[in-house]
Amino acid sequence: MSEIDQLPRLEDLDDPVPFVVGDDLVTAARARGTRLRRRRRVRQALVPVLVLVALVSGAAWLAHRVDEVHRVDVAAGVLAPVEGGRPFDVLVVGTDGPRGQAGVRTDAIMVVHVDQAADRVRILSLPRDLVFGSDDPRLDAIWGTDGPQALIQEVRDQLGIPIAHYVELDPQGLSALVDQVGGVRVATTSAVRDQPTGLALTAGCHTLDGHDALALARARHLQVQDAAGGWTELPGSDLQREADQQALVALMGRQVAALPLDTSSLTTLLGVFADHTTVDAGFSLHELADLATWAHGLSPNDVSSQTLPVTPYVRQGAEVLRPGGGAPTAVTDFLGRAPSTTGADPTDPPSGPVTVPPADAVSVFGPCP
Repeated sequence: MSEIDQLPRLEDLDDPVPFVVGDDLVTAARARGTRLRRRRRVRQALVPVLVLVALVSGAAWLAHRVDEVHRVDVAAGVLAPVEGGRPFDVLVVGTDGPRGQAGVRTDAIMVVHVDQAADRVRILSLPRDLVFGSDDPRLDAIWGTDGPQALIQEVRDQLGIPIAHYVELDPQGLSALVDQVGGVRVATTSAVRDQPTGLALTAGCHTLDGHDALALARARHLQVQDAAGGWTELPGSDLQREADQQALVALMGRQVAALPLDTSSLTTLLGVFADHTTVDAGFSLHELADLATWAHGLSPNDVSSQTLPVTPYVRQGAEVLRPGGGAPTAVTDFLGRAPSTTGADPTDPPSGPVTVPPADAVSVFGPCP
């Protein structure tokens, strides 16, 4: 007998009792279908609920992180009110050390004019060695001795700029921000160095990490290498540094603007902001979020910067800076209107020998091609 003959015949596989679908099976099948459909609807309904919970939790976390930002109280009437849709001015201070540490001084002082209606930002750098009167202290001394409120009042009273908010960033914050955005790309046509900060770059394009970016921002004795290999220090000291700081801010703005406006990027930037920044107590979460979202959409052409024109002179053996003859015009251009007060008269001769004003400082750093 062959193997095929040994296989069971189809008729032998027939069930002698035909299968009949009973009412119990139909009822059970319908009940199971109902349960499966109910579970599917519940899962579908939970999706938006879970998303909402995640959003609320994220918003709560963001609010918590913003609440961790160090805040400084400013007396009523010192800060100008922010009117909806109108431009306002923010005093931004960069320090050379963490807040609360003895001997910390300002490394950079800038006023940022925010015009959201026109999608425009103007930056006015104020040298930290600036004085407004023959016997007045320097700006960095005002901040170091009497704090942010005194500096806000000095800028308001002397330059007629109504400061609406105050922001202070420590050096670790600048370094962390640069690292978090993947570095900042800068180009220079010649080799440059600053021996006190350790900055050393060859000619060409470089991606600076936080350490090198901080060295660039703090460089006060920047030297440029000539074709023969010699080094020449750029004149201007603080003025040169402010030009370089403005270039760095513009280049960093490009990096931040290139980040996607998503939860990961927001979390990263907010973490740096919360850990290394001080703001005035009236700077609300809503204002901060609105300003950050708006600024993310700006292009480099929407941001301009300048340094207040100054005249150097020697006072008690120390070289300081006074507002130059072009200071009132510069403030008017910065505000887009005449200031509320002219402050110190730059034509009033200072009590000390005047040195030769340096030429307008131009940064040797620019964007990579």
